[in-house]
Amino acid sequence: MVRLGTIGAVLKFAIRLEQSFIQLCERALEQLRDDGLKEKIQKMVEHHEGRVRTLKRLQRENTTEMILEPITGFSSNAYEIDENEISETEEVSMDRLTEIVERLATFYQDAALKTQFLPEVADVFESFVS
Repeated sequence: MVRLGTIGAVLKFAIRLEQSFIQLCERALEQLRDDGLKEKIQKMVEHHEGRVRTLKRLQRENTTEMILEPITGFSSNAYEIDENEISETEEVSMDRLTEIVERLATFYQDAALKTQFLPEVADVFESFVS
């Protein structure tokens, strides 16, 4: 569990979540034979790589004292993606990836509420919900 007590911690965690999801997708791409499904997952990877770039930009641009603004009552427990969440032998399915995307959406929805005092960050989190 990571305590998400500042904007900086939330952004760092969001980047880590996105990177973990990308790794799962890449593992799925290695396993799959269905070209149509591979194409869908590749698009997911590209979409989430774009999110990582956006989050890193936010991280760079908000290096002032605002990034240290305290946040209370927010932790990573409900949102973590364990790299062993899907075992090496288990086939990664679209249903499983969709479940994780829904967990990411919940994180961003909650993060947007917790970061309302910094609208630029909250707006980006909100845009990641849909």
